Amino acid sequence: MRAACDNAGCFCTFEVNLKTISMNIDGEKLELTYFVCPYCNKLYKVVLKNKKILNIESKLKRYKKKSSSAFGKDDSLSSIYTKLATRKLEELRQEYDAVDHQFTGTFTFAASTNNGKEKLKHFGKVIYVP
Repeated sequence: MRAACDNAGCFCTFEVNLKTISMNIDGEKLELTYFVCPYCNKLYKVVLKNKKILNIESKLKRYKKKSSSAFGKDDSLSSIYTKLATRKLEELRQEYDAVDHQFTGTFTFAASTNNGKEKLKHFGKVIYVP
């Protein structure tokens, strides 16, 4: 997949290379998936997940699998799992919205402490700026 950078003065296109890291923000353990413009190092957040989202995703995956394996053998059971999956999907959407609303700041790279002695691809670890 390709993306276009909207950073002032960059305006390039590049192949997206997704990365996922774990981080703590205000005592909450989160998982951030992001990609970076290889030309200007602007960080683009794709998704931010908390423990509840990871839990819901796990249950949703399990319900989908059970629904698929019951399909054609026991359609009423398949239907039950499909309904459960649909409910979990709505719960997942609501939790994604809640997390996005809770963490409205910017994710960026921390400044490097190398005093310009070496050229770094990225400037350091990812930090959250409220």
